Amino acid sequence: MGFGDGELKETNTNTDYVYAQTYSDVYIQTKLQKLLLERRLLLLRKCESGDNPKALNPADTNGKRSSGLYQFQDTTWEATIKRYKLEGTDIWNGQHQQVAVEAMWYGGENFYNHFPTCWKAIVLN
Repeated sequence: MGFGDGELKETNTNTDYVYAQTYSDVYIQTKLQKLLLERRLLLLRKCESGDNPKALNPADTNGKRSSGLYQFQDTTWEATIKRYKLEGTDIWNGQHQQVAVEAMWYGGENFYNHFPTCWKAIVLN
């Protein structure tokens, strides 16, 4: 099965266009979206903490402490854990923060609100 080949998944007929998508097309699109997200999250954590899960900012822009890979403030971290019912609750554990950020992404959170400086820099580049 090559690029664009595969079983027909969906056909949408409209007066303006005809759209057909195969399973392999969907797989490629999904894989590319995942790679784009991974790249953006790598850039985000490099910007936020220098990719250091033990990074600590004693006074963020609002004067509150930020911790870890993605520089969560304690109240945001606790709310994220609760909202997405996450098992990993250690703010200093990089894997726990990674899972939390991915949950936020797939949960439709506005990253610009949570990471304004770094997210703006990533999206504009």
